[in-house]
Amino acid sequence: MNMRGVRVNSMKRLLSPIIVVTVLAVSLTPVLAQTGSTAALTGRVSDPTGAVIPGVTVTVTSLATNQSRTAVTAEDGVYRVPLLDPGSY
Repeated sequence: MNMRGVRVNSMKRLLSPIIVVTVLAVSLTPVLAQTGSTAALTGRVSDPTGAVIPGVTVTVTSLATNQSRTAVTAEDGVYRVPLLDPGSY
């Protein structure tokens, strides 16, 4: 075997584990991203004139489980209730 054949075999041995690790990393990323199915509820509280109202407590209740979660509106009247189980509220 000549020197060129030795270099090709060395490259193959080096690239094979790199390719395997790369394929595994790319294929596992979507699986790890799917940790569960949750939803978020976001809205804005305003008065009849359209002015936003900060500091309002908003209660969100699941119709299926009757469990409630609360959030308080921010300075711009926006509230967000994250990590809710999918369903009707």
